[in-house]
Amino acid sequence: MLLTTPFSYTNLPGVIIHPGVEQSSTAEEINRNITNIRDVANETQNSFERVQHAVEQQKRLVE
Repeated sequence: MLLTTPFSYTNLPGVIIHPGVEQSSTAEEINRNITNIRDVANETQNSFERVQHAVEQQKRLVE
């Protein structure tokens, strides 16, 4: 049986998924992962900047 609808049948044994649907699903997952990586990188950069600012404040207090 060949399915061409975008509904996911990946959990049903013996069902062949249309390659375009599977490829689209994979591309969406990759996009989500890239977005998550970008978000984590931005959070890391923001944290680094806050730490850098705190270190500069500590340095001024020591001086």
